[in-house]
Amino acid sequence: MKNFTDKALQVLIGRALRAGIIISISLILVGGITYLAQNGEHHSNYEYFTAKISISSILHGLTHFEALSIIYLGTAILIGTPVLRVALSALGFALEKDVLYTAITLIVLMIILFSVLSGHPA
Repeated sequence: MKNFTDKALQVLIGRALRAGIIISISLILVGGITYLAQNGEHHSNYEYFTAKISISSILHGLTHFEALSIIYLGTAILIGTPVLRVALSALGFALEKDVLYTAITLIVLMIILFSVLSGHPA
């Protein structure tokens, strides 16, 4: 990785962010259109809103092409995109052998992952 420069890392991060946004928007759009096509005439009661979402329920719903699962996957990718950016930054700092910034970035990444995976706000 001798040729790995700051510019290459910036390009990689930029492409990852762009791809994450495009993929998530596409999935949310497809899921929204599918949801409206399947449930467009149904009137929802929004007085009480509860949603219990898990990875297994999303994957199960995707195997049955359920619209809400497609929307949830798009949303998860949208949330995961900046997390990927932090992870790539940590990798870049590690490749540069910058111990301080690598440590700080890994701490930030751990806080984000703990917050997202535990369901507790940071």
